[in-house]
Amino acid sequence: MNFIDLISEEVNAKISAKTKKLLKSDETRESMKGEFGPDSFLDSTNKKFPVYNPTTGKIDCKLIYAAYMRSRIHFSKGGSSKAPAEYYKNISEKAKSLYENNNCAKKVGATLSQENVERDYMDLIFFTENFTNEIEFKDSKNLFFEFME
Repeated sequence: MNFIDLISEEVNAKISAKTKKLLKSDETRESMKGEFGPDSFLDSTNKKFPVYNPTTGKIDCKLIYAAYMRSRIHFSKGGSSKAPAEYYKNISEKAKSLYENNNCAKKVGATLSQENVERDYMDLIFFTENFTNEIEFKDSKNLFFEFME
């Protein structure tokens, strides 16, 4: 398991199985956009990066956290086959603003400051057997700091 997989696994653990299942459906996403409006996604055109809970119709701090972390991963990798890095940077900025404006740090139990994210995710790395090789650890640590920039 690499560093990015560790972050993705940790982020996914914060979202309920029911919510994840609902959000996998294009039908659910379409109905969310119609029922809750375009603000239910950070990219409403493509119905990507949902920030409203599909069951309650309210802003969900865990989804905002996931949107921030996932967008930072893609940004740190220089974008994806679907969008350039600048797209993901824009998404992460929107997510960070929503996270702060909705007092999500208290609700999720995680801040988006570099110092706190470093502490939380570096702890995960130490317990992963793939990082026993010093060179792999160094490369993963460098990737982590690029991710946070």
